[in-house]
Amino acid sequence: MEPQAITNRLNNLLPSSMRYGHFRYYWTVLLAGVTGHLMLMGFTMNWLVVNGLGGDGKDLALLGLALAGPALFLNIWGGALADRLEPKLLVAFSQATSATAVTLLAFLVWTENAEIWHVQATGVLIGAVQAFDQPSRSSIFPRLVHREHIVNAVAMENLIWNGVRIVGPLLASLLIAGQGIHASMLFSAATFYVMAMVVPLLRLRERPPVRGQVLEQIREGFNYVREHSIFGLVMLLTFCNSMFGMAYIQLMPIFAKDVFQVGAGKVGLLLAIAGAGAIVGTIAMANVKAHQPKGLIILGAALLYGLALLLFSLMASQGH
Repeated sequence: MEPQAITNRLNNLLPSSMRYGHFRYYWTVLLAGVTGHLMLMGFTMNWLVVNGLGGDGKDLALLGLALAGPALFLNIWGGALADRLEPKLLVAFSQATSATAVTLLAFLVWTENAEIWHVQATGVLIGAVQAFDQPSRSSIFPRLVHREHIVNAVAMENLIWNGVRIVGPLLASLLIAGQGIHASMLFSAATFYVMAMVVPLLRLRERPPVRGQVLEQIREGFNYVREHSIFGLVMLLTFCNSMFGMAYIQLMPIFAKDVFQVGAGKVGLLLAIAGAGAIVGTIAMANVKAHQPKGLIILGAALLYGLALLLFSLMASQGH
């Protein structure tokens, strides 16, 4: 069999979106970037505040506010700019800025000159640039694949986020236990730099120019959500889950220090198990039939999630 025939046959075995060469490049570099992202913001910065700098729950809360606050207020502007400017350049700028900030913080940690306010200031900067990074990334992959393969591309991107929830915290905990907190931070910064260098090389399809003013576009977006109440409800559910349901990740170093008395490795394993649960849930949702009530499934899952958090809190209080 000729090499080209072998290549074509192997290509046909791939998911439809992965048959596009530049989407494969994007998916691979996104895998690296998301790994660094979840290592840094899902574990390392929180661990640094509590176990590296002697912070408490209030300091963790302020770090969470530093990361989420700028993104919350700037996200709508980030989406508007992603429609007008070249999104791959916005991603590159955001990733390079985050990488540089994390590298400087890692140097302060390595030289034992870091203070909690340094971590919080880094969080503000990362949160601000993330507001432009996330909408820009969302506008890239529809220009890498044809319309009929966009759903598959979204699924492949979700696979990264859910899969790395297993690997990211575990890898961060191993690096911290073996080499120190600064090593985990430098690893994350390296993945951001890789993404900043590769994304601008992608070839994107042309898109029609956006018309109208930025403020007008934002106003139209709010009007659309107001006229279609289902979007408002989904956004509210997503906000509550992100703000309150995921808070246990932010507080995990406190549980490790004050409740379980364990090191980074055990906490990383615990978060990895939560990531494995996310994979199971993704597979289950992928097999939901068209006639089944997806809305009720989402509400039921949210209820079970809340009950699981209550059970975790009760077990933690007993352990304490």
